[in-house]
Amino acid sequence: MVLYIALLCLGVLLGLLITRRAKRAGQESTGITQFRIDADEQFRGLRVSSNVDSLAFDGSEAEIVSQEEHMECAPTGGSIIGYSITRYAINRAGEYFMFKSNIGARPFIKHLPQNRASIVLKDKYRAPGAPIATPEPAPQSNITATLA
Repeated sequence: MVLYIALLCLGVLLGLLITRRAKRAGQESTGITQFRIDADEQFRGLRVSSNVDSLAFDGSEAEIVSQEEHMECAPTGGSIIGYSITRYAINRAGEYFMFKSNIGARPFIKHLPQNRASIVLKDKYRAPGAPIATPEPAPQSNITATLA
């Protein structure tokens, strides 16, 4: 009888632990989804003017060529402690830009010279003068996770 009660208590504790972890995972998933939405709004709302027209950037018109996400998890409990999205985009003039958004930091954008863009983007690179598509939703991401 004592063994039966002990097993019953153990089952209840395991159930509570599983429920708690599932709830935490759901909250983290919701947080990541919101971060993706925020990063997309930052990107699409970004405008950079330049004296050289080809170096101007308008996120609402730019084509996203590639996107990477990086997630950093705590070694205990698996909580997410860092998350970033890096997008490589091309403007209407055929110039490439790198956009990066990190949780808790201001996003930034940087122009990529053609030679660097061809190295970073490999087969996704298009030479200047190639037509760009109309803006579409962000492509599926490559997510990498590391333990801190």
